Amino acid sequence: METLDLSRRGVLLNDEQLGPYPLEKLKRVERLTVDIVEDSPRVDEKEMAFAKCRLGGFGDVLKKRMEDFTVRVPIGASYYHFQKYLNDYPENEVAPEKAPLPEDTRIVTRHIKKMAYFTGAEMVGVCEVPRDVYYATKVDGTPVERVYRYAVVFLVRTQLPTIAASHGDEWLDDTVAYQAYQRLACMSNTLADYSFDEMRSIDLRHYREMPLADYIRRLGWPARSDAFNNYVTIMPRLVALAGLGEFSRLGIVVNPFMGAAFKAAAVLTDLPLVPDGPIDFGLQHYCSVCKICAEQCPMHAISTGEQEEYRGYMLWRTDERRCVAHGAANPHGCTCGRCAKVCPFTRPDCGPECFQDWDGDLSVLYRSVEARRKFLASHGYVEPEEEHGKWWLPHVVRDGKIQYGGDFDYEVQRRHMERTR
Repeated sequence: METLDLSRRGVLLNDEQLGPYPLEKLKRVERLTVDIVEDSPRVDEKEMAFAKCRLGGFGDVLKKRMEDFTVRVPIGASYYHFQKYLNDYPENEVAPEKAPLPEDTRIVTRHIKKMAYFTGAEMVGVCEVPRDVYYATKVDGTPVERVYRYAVVFLVRTQLPTIAASHGDEWLDDTVAYQAYQRLACMSNTLADYSFDEMRSIDLRHYREMPLADYIRRLGWPARSDAFNNYVTIMPRLVALAGLGEFSRLGIVVNPFMGAAFKAAAVLTDLPLVPDGPIDFGLQHYCSVCKICAEQCPMHAISTGEQEEYRGYMLWRTDERRCVAHGAANPHGCTCGRCAKVCPFTRPDCGPECFQDWDGDLSVLYRSVEARRKFLASHGYVEPEEEHGKWWLPHVVRDGKIQYGGDFDYEVQRRHMERTR
């Protein structure tokens, strides 16, 4: 295969920070910070909580509520239907010949990461994909037969001003999620649309001209977008393996800079890349003593106990039925989001600029986390921090119909909690 000579060009031949956050300064480890049960079997996508609920696994009442789960609110419906079009984005064929690339896979890896940042990603990591991270079958029973060796995983932060202005029970959590999912789907499907002939002579200095999966296919390597509603992998595991967070008591991955306020997607490929490796920023110890998410969960769905084996990993086990029941039947909207809101690592006022001079000292990182924890405690944890930041119309579902206007109905919410617990 022809290779591209970059010896005289200043193209990605450096170790500078690629994105807005200092991921390069985090401690890398050989294995995830949670214990793994080796050779665990692959799971079916229909065993995932929301899919299970939609198929009736948590009873007919919740199955019925899942039918209008996202679309019961107009803006949620708009996001949902547009997302379906993104998921139907056709995969172009892999180019018959491989385009010339640098022999040094570190350069190729940095190029792909930098392109992901260009398309809008806020954090990017690379990992090898263990076979048990792939689903055995999709929700409809279709076997997941094609597996890829590498994943380029990227995160975008969810809309923090909206989260700060809510109290964790309102409808907009799902809308905030979809806003991020759409951005991710565009990135993972596109990353660019040059013909193969154009790619043969391309100068990698001009990566800004290329909008990843399609781009990699046009380089001559198999690739697939792995985005919301079209996953073939268990995404939280990819996020952890790519060094973008650690498993937490919440039951999801928490990032040291974004906390739990992010969404993820990936591009799966066989293009040779250099994995980043998992990270260790002390979250296992912190979660073992913090427990704010468990204390503030309205459904008591988050464990206050010790880790236990779950689908091949030692994790804090979440009561999936309670969590999904609240989200699906919430009279004030879709899902909840309270655990992500109260996690002290989710700091709405702390963007990339807060970490520009961070030298990797975890004590500095944890000082801001503890400051956030004290602020939450003094403000009642889930009470809105920025009331003036509200832009949505309050509503409640009564007798199957949406009623707009008025204040949040705490009595309706209390009765809902009692029923669904």
